[in-house]
Amino acid sequence: MNPPELTLLNLIESKWTETNPSKAQIKFYDQPTNIDWDYLLASRAAGTRHLWVSQAEAPHRAVGFQAKRVDLNLIVNIFLRSVSRSEADLDEAMLEEKNMIEEVSRIIPAERHTVTEFVPSVKHFINKDDTMLDPPLLAHEVHVACSYVRYPS
Repeated sequence: MNPPELTLLNLIESKWTETNPSKAQIKFYDQPTNIDWDYLLASRAAGTRHLWVSQAEAPHRAVGFQAKRVDLNLIVNIFLRSVSRSEADLDEAMLEEKNMIEEVSRIIPAERHTVTEFVPSVKHFINKDDTMLDPPLLAHEVHVACSYVRYPS
């Protein structure tokens, strides 16, 4: 069985439609531990798009004597760099960021029945844009709640 973050990433990547932004332009990371935030922030690679899923805290809550309900929080990280600081390039990058957020928000509820290990649902969004950098950084976290029952083995 895949880890939950890899399961969600595979779902997003497989169901991504060929719309703006094109799937070919996005780098999907299947190993979130290999992401170096400092490198991404320091790199001047303009026009790049990255997407990965990481795991947040996982509190365990008892449901009964035989099973444990697990509430797992996953974070879909969306990271873009604008081509330049010009208003037109920044507007285009912001539109692509909005489209990426909408695509993730469309896929998770529409395809949640295909995930058998847990039930994902979009909780909230956190904006991490920094348009003062050169080239500007556009980043968003889409928080996803995943619930499932784990039976003792």
